[in-house]
Amino acid sequence: VFPKILSQNCEDFNCTNTIYNADQKKSGSVRRHMTTYLSDEVNTYTIEVSLLGYEDQEKRQIIPYTDDLYAKVGRNVTRALWDYYKIVATIPLEESSDEESGIPKPSKEFARPKSG
Repeated sequence: VFPKILSQNCEDFNCTNTIYNADQKKSGSVRRHMTTYLSDEVNTYTIEVSLLGYEDQEKRQIIPYTDDLYAKVGRNVTRALWDYYKIVATIPLEESSDEESGIPKPSKEFARPKSG
């Protein structure tokens, strides 16, 4: 569920690049090792961000990351976590709002176009 929510919040996140514990090269990683100690109901994720940039799917070009775009990644991951915890009812929907979350609204410069 979380990768789908993340893809809805981050235009630079691509679900097709998501590997669900299938990468044998990562089998010795801490994230994979910790899953042996956690409940089967717990999911762990590693989020990797390129040092170069991301591919704009519509324009088919690489958008280089800047300090502002890295900050935007952090805001978008936080917003996706906020949405996830509302969906799984950790945060009651009737008591939650973006204003209460402390998550700053994206500036118009970073606003995603509405799909239509």
